[in-house]
Amino acid sequence: MAPSRPSPLHLNVLVAGGSFLGKSTLVHNLALHLGAHPQELGEPREPGTPLSSFASAPDFLATRLPPIPLPGTGRTLLAAIQDTPGTGADRDLVGHLRCVVRWLLSQRQRDYEWAHGASGLAGECLGALPHGATICLFVLQPHGLSACDLAYLSALSRLVAVVPIIAKADTHTEEELSELRSRLEQAMEARTDGQGRPAPAAPFRFSPAALEAVQLLPGSSVFSVLASRTLDELVLPDGGRVWVPVREYGWGSVSAADPAASDTLALKRLLTEDVWALMEDARDRYSSYCSTYEAAGRDIEPLLEHIVGDFSSELLWEEAGGAAAEAVGAAAATPPQRAEREEAQPAEQDAAATAAAAAGAAAARLAAQAAAITAQPVGCC
Repeated sequence: MAPSRPSPLHLNVLVAGGSFLGKSTLVHNLALHLGAHPQELGEPREPGTPLSSFASAPDFLATRLPPIPLPGTGRTLLAAIQDTPGTGADRDLVGHLRCVVRWLLSQRQRDYEWAHGASGLAGECLGALPHGATICLFVLQPHGLSACDLAYLSALSRLVAVVPIIAKADTHTEEELSELRSRLEQAMEARTDGQGRPAPAAPFRFSPAALEAVQLLPGSSVFSVLASRTLDELVLPDGGRVWVPVREYGWGSVSAADPAASDTLALKRLLTEDVWALMEDARDRYSSYCSTYEAAGRDIEPLLEHIVGDFSSELLWEEAGGAAAEAVGAAAATPPQRAEREEAQPAEQDAAATAAAAAGAAAARLAAQAAAITAQPVGCC
């Protein structure tokens, strides 16, 4: 009887975060780093995909890569990268979170059906589950972390290993990036929930050995990336080739291969060289999912509402703040020229009053919704 062929490892990467931060370009660049060829991959997707498109056809935003050999294991890595619309794609932040969490839960549900429950989790089957997300790269604005980002990070980390990613690393010096990483670490550690209780965000941490291998500091959990549609072909010491993003400026260029400029190549190596730590984390999360899914009568809806409900108040307050700022901004728009000012003053006052009233009404409505959601009983997760 012929020996059975080792099963492949499945690495499913979810890319989420803010809008217009280069997530789709990052997906494209990451696929190149993991072995895809530019001609086969095509151009990065254009930004602005509506949330409804992701909700109805998420596979349209997925990139599946050719098998990646894992030296010394006799196994191959089957990688897929799932892009998502940014959090700015819809004014309804709670609805956006619900959509992404639903996708994560539905992928776990597909694994449950594929594996017939919690069976098949022995060590030799590590990484065999084909659908569930293994890791989430959460892309952050280059100037810091918002309350919305913190809420999203915390919500998603209940279901998947989350790695915070600073976008547009080339907009910072090496010293600025180091300082920003420290501030983000502190903000995640100091996070409180909607009731003001300590609730630190818990990013995934790669193993110390893997971080040392890519020359990053022990305990590093926040990474910076440089994504670009402009690529250079880099020849590696072993003769291999990799396509590297490059940003062109009037004074010169910045390459993702420069460790002082970004962690792009280090992150790619971590995904493949520390893959066993990721697989163990995914297995443990799947096992936990099986227990809660079965306790909920094999229905993902109670699990979904529990997670979203825990973070709705924070996101609703964020929406209320945005609505109020927009209304105040409209009321404080540039006044007419001096010759027209007196004539326009009554209209300006009316506009300001209307805008202020709209802001107050929006804030009151959203606050009431937040209170109602917080007070609702939710299922166990």
